[in-house]
Amino acid sequence: MESATQQQHAAEAGLKISRALLHQERWLTRDLKQLAGLSNADIFFGLAYGLLRADLTQPLFSNTAYVDAAHGSLEHMKFMEL
Repeated sequence: MESATQQQHAAEAGLKISRALLHQERWLTRDLKQLAGLSNADIFFGLAYGLLRADLTQPLFSNTAYVDAAHGSLEHMKFMEL
């Protein structure tokens, strides 16, 4: 169960991500973090809640990693066949 503080932090992260996505739908992960004042945990929140999507077969926080607007889709969270 999430505490009130965790819920508030998640809501704030969601707002920051949503505001940034109004400007553009594709971001280098590092640029989105810097511009919107996000942490790695905030990026994971965005992925888990369908705000962001990424190629999760690649390192998410490398200098060349991108995230995109997910528009509510969780397709990127599907497990791949081994």
